[in-house]
Amino acid sequence: MNTPRNHTSSFWGGALLPVLLLACAVAGCHNAAGWEGAAGPPPVTTYYPRQAWRFRLTEGYSLPEGLATPLCDQYQVFEVRDSRSWQEMRQALHLRGVNRNLDFSRGMVVGLAGTLGEPLSGNWPLHIDHLKQSHGLGSLTVRVEEGLYNPTRGSPYCVMAYVPGLESLAIVRVNQRLFYLE
Repeated sequence: MNTPRNHTSSFWGGALLPVLLLACAVAGCHNAAGWEGAAGPPPVTTYYPRQAWRFRLTEGYSLPEGLATPLCDQYQVFEVRDSRSWQEMRQALHLRGVNRNLDFSRGMVVGLAGTLGEPLSGNWPLHIDHLKQSHGLGSLTVRVEEGLYNPTRGSPYCVMAYVPGLESLAIVRVNQRLFYLE
């Protein structure tokens, strides 16, 4: 299981630097030019999910072993890499109306659960902005809706999406907070 590290950062240190470090790590920077065997950095694909599944976790929910990684007291990230785990996740969370036949040989499901309180606006508070991936390694960026929240600790809000080409998450960004998965 991955162990997250939490960092709060500025735009340049938070948005650009991790992507560049991720691309460099994936490419294996060794030579003086900075990129081995290529004229430039490896391709980074940005994915904007067309469909994201939104749901609330029910009281006393239990996730299958190894599918969720706590990032902090408030957030946990989901990574589902195979059909068996996807079926277990759907059953454990009583998910209806989500695609049950995804091609896990070509991608994976990622998501975030957040214990936020109740938004006074009534709007859904979690949104997947985008995912970036290079050679199967990626970063997930989630936005929490701005506004006032009732401090009552209710059941967590969740958002998940299927991402083609993704094999593993390295970075999760929630607004200005960065979590590195090791």
